[in-house]
Amino acid sequence: MSSSGSSNLLHIESPEQFKEVLSKDLDKVSVLDFWAKWAQPCEKMNQVIKEASEKYKNVLFLMVSRWRDWSIITLVLRHCRPFL
Repeated sequence: MSSSGSSNLLHIESPEQFKEVLSKDLDKVSVLDFWAKWAQPCEKMNQVIKEASEKYKNVLFLMVSRWRDWSIITLVLRHCRPFL
């Protein structure tokens, strides 16, 4: 599991890690950021996520590279519920 210097900002590298992290922090609000290194908007958003993680210590920020493991994205989409 890699972090970015902040204990509430994690780079997720496997579906197992994703499940483990979320199951440990059931009381926290979680923000999932799916990003791609080649996408300029994603690179800009990475800085926003980092700043937000420093400001909101009670929120868990999880960053998932789109190209590292598609199974993480599939896992999330399988359990998503639409909301209004």
